[in-house]
Amino acid sequence: MPLDDAGAFASARGLLLIEDVAQSFTGLEYRGHQASDVSLFSFGPIKTGSALGGATLRVRDAALRERMRSLHAGYPVQGRRAFLERTLRFIAVRFALTRGPFTAVCLACRAAGRSHDDLINHSVRGFSGPDFVANIRRRPSVPLLALLRRRLTRFDGHRVRRRVELARHLVRHAGEFPRPARSASVHSYWTFPVLSDDPDGLVRHLARRGFDATRGSWSLYPVPAAGARPEIAAPEALETMRRIVYLPVYAGVSEREIERLATALAEFGGDAAAAAMRTDEAASA
Repeated sequence: MPLDDAGAFASARGLLLIEDVAQSFTGLEYRGHQASDVSLFSFGPIKTGSALGGATLRVRDAALRERMRSLHAGYPVQGRRAFLERTLRFIAVRFALTRGPFTAVCLACRAAGRSHDDLINHSVRGFSGPDFVANIRRRPSVPLLALLRRRLTRFDGHRVRRRVELARHLVRHAGEFPRPARSASVHSYWTFPVLSDDPDGLVRHLARRGFDATRGSWSLYPVPAAGARPEIAAPEALETMRRIVYLPVYAGVSEREIERLATALAEFGGDAAAAAMRTDEAASA
């Protein structure tokens, strides 16, 4: 996002401006906004160009960068075995997300009374539990560094470009379905969220049409206002997350499927509008 105004505000007050662009990596063309003091790029399991972990930081101030390197040098090194286990786990997760196995996973979760979204979100989380800080304060193992180097030096932007093309194709066909960040000047569509007054109903409707939309998000949520500071609550963010649904738009989807998805969205919008009209008529009667 444009950070010129935020950069000017921070600079005038001697504040450090940290730019979190964890999901925004689309190649080495963008290495952080010129106004930011630190830019953070992540390469975790669900990120673009994933290395199953690791991150790169661009730090403008040399003294700060050297202090960070000194602290980092004191961290324990992630073991090769730990990275191997992580790699095998995500190979299994990737296999489970192919069409046949994924159908079986969904059926098994339904029989057990468990949400397949919860299971998948838990499986792909990079770090969790009470040892979160200790787990991230580690230096990457040699295999992780090698994979991260490969991602950086051999990054193929074709899948990102294809994802953007498909997202724009859906925008053209889905019409005015409300979606956050629609006015963003630069958008890589790492996710494709839309807003609905009946998000659970939309997820069920799309599932009947063969699309696995989700409302689940373990790490993206509005921070609640402190008890003594109700004036800093974020009502628009709360309302956005209450209505949000993430659509399956990614490089492996065909344009025909995108058009089917647009049709399903239009069907749901028409059904919702008709239901609202019936409710208004009943209230008037």
